[in-house]
Amino acid sequence: MGISKAHVAVGFIVAGSLTVLFGAVLLFVGPAVINKEIIKSPLPQTHERVCGTPSPRILRAAWRKRGAWPADYKCVNNRRSRSEPNNQPAAARAVRFKTPTQIQTDRLQLQTTTTDYRLPVSCHNRANNRANSFMAVNGSRAAVGFVVAGVLAAFFGLVLVFVGPVIIDDQIVKNTVIDPQNNVSYTMWKDVPVPFFMSVYFFNILNPKEILKGEKPMVEQRGPYVYRKQIQKDNITFHDNDTVSYREYRKYFFEPSMSVGNESDVVMIPNMLVLGAAVMMEKLPYAVRLMISSTFKAFNEGPFLNKTVGELMWGYDSKLVDFLNKYLPGMLPSSGKFGLFAEFNNSNTGLFTIFTGKDDIRNVHKVDSWNGLTELTYWRTPQCNMINGTAGQMWPPFMTKETTLPFYSPDACRSLELVYQRSGELKGIPLYRYVAPKTMFANGTDYAPNEGFCPCRQSGLLNVSSCRHNSPCFISHPHFFNADPVLLDYVQGLHPTEDEHGLFIDIHP
Repeated sequence: MGISKAHVAVGFIVAGSLTVLFGAVLLFVGPAVINKEIIKSPLPQTHERVCGTPSPRILRAAWRKRGAWPADYKCVNNRRSRSEPNNQPAAARAVRFKTPTQIQTDRLQLQTTTTDYRLPVSCHNRANNRANSFMAVNGSRAAVGFVVAGVLAAFFGLVLVFVGPVIIDDQIVKNTVIDPQNNVSYTMWKDVPVPFFMSVYFFNILNPKEILKGEKPMVEQRGPYVYRKQIQKDNITFHDNDTVSYREYRKYFFEPSMSVGNESDVVMIPNMLVLGAAVMMEKLPYAVRLMISSTFKAFNEGPFLNKTVGELMWGYDSKLVDFLNKYLPGMLPSSGKFGLFAEFNNSNTGLFTIFTGKDDIRNVHKVDSWNGLTELTYWRTPQCNMINGTAGQMWPPFMTKETTLPFYSPDACRSLELVYQRSGELKGIPLYRYVAPKTMFANGTDYAPNEGFCPCRQSGLLNVSSCRHNSPCFISHPHFFNADPVLLDYVQGLHPTEDEHGLFIDIHP
């Protein structure tokens, strides 16, 4: 919904005020408009049987409206028939029918005919007068009704300013708490209806031979290869301390219509198995290193790898994988096929225990423990080992610009935090944009609190080897965005920009 609770309250105030104004205008202007319509009614142009005379109010209104009597209206005497002569002198007739202005009196005194200029009022006209009077009364009642309705609407709007936010907040809380008795909110939390998409890019190596001679790598970006991510929570268990435990399972489905290319595309990337094994062999005895090097040659494994996108994503058969699992156990996360996302598909992110928000809505979705741990063991300081924030999909309501978005990421093996950058709008929905600060992957020299994540290299690289079976793995923003500029000197073909490579979340506060 793109309208906030403040918009609702202001809307009622404006609507109520406009209704009051319209009612007041109708109360004062309405009767005048109705009388004007009565006066505009045509006077009779033929002599009819007289049933009575007009009321003084109608006569006065007619005098003011017309200024003079029409000359073609002949005398009709209520006390005599139409055929009886009228013997009254002109002066008497002038006094009897004197108008509010002296001009009209003078005009009547100059008449030399025996014409009587009294207004003839037929039975038909008299009925019209009664109908017009009825219209005037009903018009006044309608005006009063509008004023009453306007006052009530304005009062309701004023009340809504103070009471409305409380009511709306109560409904937000009710539909945010994780409660199986609330079917709508519980279902949305359990099976998130919003589609998730993961875009994967590969850096295709253009000069493999030159790299082996010591030249700078040249790469080109390939992709995106887009995958729809389906998530579902299972093994849900509620606890007495207002927490709930669950495992979230994820599946990925390739979306050709959203991708630039296909999973059959072949790309050349560094052979992570060979390079990783080479780094890990540095501390092994010379005889072991010699044996492993001979094995690489026997398996025809070199420093670079030509594989399809599908094989790189979900795994490919390799005798080297079996060999490494046998002689270097723990280097690879699993036996069998090796792929960048092989262990992620059809898997879960661990056992999360989060707060339901029943005791305090400010704690809803916040992580109480992960895999039974309230803190991690990967890092060197208690601060870096803290599990902060939510699981990264939902946050507590009622955010402000001072609010931060902390969350725990099992893939990054640590807690991360986003900060407010600016306000925006999407299809009428107000949004806050939260971005990753430049200090997120800074080293301990540039940002002291990150000292516990070291050993560190240049800022912009997070060493996650401690939670990746001690294999040499690093995390960074795409194209080394927000990293030490010296990293860009090592590779040719990187062009970092905030719009394309910055980490951000747009969220309705």
